Amino acid sequence: MKNKIAQQSLVKRLWNKRIMAPIRLVVKMTKRNMDKNIRFAIIVVFGICLFFAGVTFMISNTIFGHNQYRTVTIVDRTAIANMKKSFENSYSSYTKNKFSSIKSNDMNSIIMNMDLVGNRRIAVTDFDGNVLYKYGNIPEPQIDISKMMKISEKTCDEDKISRRYFANFSKEELVSFSNIKFNNQPAIVFYFADAEVTNKDEYYNSGISMFSVMIAVIVFAMSFLKLTRDKMKYLNDISIGLSTIADGNLNYRINELGNDEISKIAKNINNMAREIERRMQQERRAEKTKNDLITNVSHDLRTPLTSVMGYLGLIKERKYTDMNQMEEYINIAFVKSQKIKVLMEDLFEYTKLSNNMITLKKQKIDINEFISQLIEEYIPVFEENNLNVVRNIDKNIFVNIDVDKMLRVFENMFSNAVKYASKPCDFEIGIRDKDKKVLITFANRSEFIPKEKIDRLFDRFYRVDDSRNSVKATGSGLGLAISKHIVELHKGKIWAEYINDKIIFIIELNKIK
Repeated sequence: MKNKIAQQSLVKRLWNKRIMAPIRLVVKMTKRNMDKNIRFAIIVVFGICLFFAGVTFMISNTIFGHNQYRTVTIVDRTAIANMKKSFENSYSSYTKNKFSSIKSNDMNSIIMNMDLVGNRRIAVTDFDGNVLYKYGNIPEPQIDISKMMKISEKTCDEDKISRRYFANFSKEELVSFSNIKFNNQPAIVFYFADAEVTNKDEYYNSGISMFSVMIAVIVFAMSFLKLTRDKMKYLNDISIGLSTIADGNLNYRINELGNDEISKIAKNINNMAREIERRMQQERRAEKTKNDLITNVSHDLRTPLTSVMGYLGLIKERKYTDMNQMEEYINIAFVKSQKIKVLMEDLFEYTKLSNNMITLKKQKIDINEFISQLIEEYIPVFEENNLNVVRNIDKNIFVNIDVDKMLRVFENMFSNAVKYASKPCDFEIGIRDKDKKVLITFANRSEFIPKEKIDRLFDRFYRVDDSRNSVKATGSGLGLAISKHIVELHKGKIWAEYINDKIIFIIELNKIK
């Protein structure tokens, strides 16, 4: 009993594997294509609904249609077919091929072997219809070949013989023929037999019920609504989401379901909302930056300008004791005015860089040689500020840069080390080849800088010192921001890291051969 159950289970598994596996594969592929292509999904849904409607119509029309009986004429063509087959078999036994000739004696022998019974007749004619040989009751000396051919055609056509040719007749003659060679001449052998005709009453549906049509239409509509309900609901959700976003809620996101065209619409709407939100935030940041720029410039200009005006006022009012004191006032005013000049020049250059008003004049140079020469020029400054330059430069690497602009970037790196390094310390300068890039690093020991402040070093007017009046804060506050714009104009990157008590600035440029 267990073996029998195991055998049945094995047969069932094999059935599922051989029959259900292809069906599951087709269903899986169809579902995947429906998820990707809305037009394919509509075609499939339409076909399923049409199938349901068609099945419903056939069932309901069978029940509600106009049922009638009719008489069908059935003709037995076995006799004529057997005659032709029997003659051709006997004929082939007397001849070597179909073009061989037979005579009257051969025909007699063939007919005797055929064992013809009933009113079955055979006639051999030439192509003009003249009877050359006959067996049975054939009174005419000539046969109308054209007429016989048409009767033979109807004999071979089941529809004609059963529906039209024998309509309203109980008996009719069946005709068939074969081509032979008789007395060394081409000839035609005709077979004649009386048809056995019977009439049969059959049941049929004579028309289409309008009630069945209505039921089929209702089934089609209901199944279509059912199968497309989820897609229509999704379209409604997209419409609601689009209306919500249009009302100003740019944080709203539409659920992205599937991979078809409708889902792509939802994705594009979400992307549009994100882009609008990004641009609005960018505009708000630009507005804030503009306000901060005005505030910061006013602040940075006010202090040196106040000093200049103060010392010039003292000189104007002759509030000095001697010429040496007056010269001291003039020198202080001049230094403060130079600071104002530097600030205005940096501000002007930053504005041009921010608005893409700068055209680079690039040339191919050896970056190692370029930086080495620059280091040599700054050696006295480094020594004066207790900075020991450590170079890690051992390979010629060529880049395509605007020398004047990049000179400003490297000088800014040197200036930052001079101003903000924890002295005395090493100032490490390295150039490293990395695939199609070159990495230029500047590192020096520094006071601890939190990660959030490291990320803001390249912001305009940002200083690590909390007080803008710090002694170290002698620059314009635009140096690193200007450097970032220049590097980005060269399709490069610049960033900073704080590792093991060292501040490291990294510049990445594109290398050329």
